[in-house]
Amino acid sequence: MLLNLSKIKALWDKLLRTEASPNQIASGFSWGLLVSFLPFPGFQTLLGLGGAFLFRTNKVASLIGLNLHLVILPVIPLIFWVEYEIGKFLLGMWDAPDFNPTNFSFRDLFREGWRYFYFTLVGSFVLGVPVSAAAFWGARQFVIRWQKARQDANNDSAVKPPEIKV
Repeated sequence: MLLNLSKIKALWDKLLRTEASPNQIASGFSWGLLVSFLPFPGFQTLLGLGGAFLFRTNKVASLIGLNLHLVILPVIPLIFWVEYEIGKFLLGMWDAPDFNPTNFSFRDLFREGWRYFYFTLVGSFVLGVPVSAAAFWGARQFVIRWQKARQDANNDSAVKPPEIKV
């Protein structure tokens, strides 16, 4: 699912108007970010929304976290390569084929597909869990501050009764 920046901004604006708790928003965002690291192209949106529904997190925040990687789209092959190499290292598979994203073919995918997928899946958790955990805490702090600022602005703009001086 490719989104352009105007659609991400529209999702962001919708998120900022929601009344969800900071934990719900931060959990949704970090869940979406974690899913974006997984090697399931084409199924990431379903996994992101399904997990957000299952874990009762904010679905809009999940979509934003899920599609954040689209901003850094040119480096996604590099991220998959790093995930693959981490998985290969952790599983001790020194004889596994090298992953070359610039010279990758469907023949390689069918011949060694499970190994590529398995190594990349392991590496995606190694990279994705710490990134999404840090994103949870950062997003939670941001939402707390933003909701407090919004509440203060609403309190300041409320019609105040005139003061009676005696």
